[in-house]
Amino acid sequence: YDTIFVGEYVKMAVQMYESGDSSGREWLNQKWNYLKKVMYFKRRFSAIPIIDMSIDISNQDLFHAIGFACLIAELFGTYRILLASSVPIWLDISDSKDFYERVHKIWLVCKFRGESIVSRALDLVFTTLDKTSVGGGSGGIDSSSMCFFIFSQEFCFDWENLGERIRPGIRFVFWKIGSRSEEHTSE
Repeated sequence: YDTIFVGEYVKMAVQMYESGDSSGREWLNQKWNYLKKVMYFKRRFSAIPIIDMSIDISNQDLFHAIGFACLIAELFGTYRILLASSVPIWLDISDSKDFYERVHKIWLVCKFRGESIVSRALDLVFTTLDKTSVGGGSGGIDSSSMCFFIFSQEFCFDWENLGERIRPGIRFVFWKIGSRSEEHTSE
């Protein structure tokens, strides 16, 4: 049941950071570590989350995406997150000592959201995978069995091109966050 609080944990960490009052940091980290312990499972592949940083995504939806991205990066031991924007950004969170610091590091980049082009992030993914398969891997990531979790509101890109570029062992999970409200006109 704690997974519903993932976005709330991120929101608390952001509020602590922005207010300068981190007195609840230890409690928050304990709750986060408990959640990870409950969610533990045997890893059978590597996984990297991709967060859409579009300005159209509400902060609350972004908090949930950041929370699940942290959870995936930590549980799968990759400690990498790809932030999708007009220029995609690889973010290594392995040097952060706890959940609070990880959220802080991600939020510093996400605060400056703008146009998000998920297809550019996917281009970077395939370029990176090509380099790791030629170079023998990067930082312990096995690119022969990899899953990318993409957190976004929209998935508007060339699906045919994506299908042509995926090779065996590579998976994508498209995780819709929030809901884009559609304007309805009454006649």
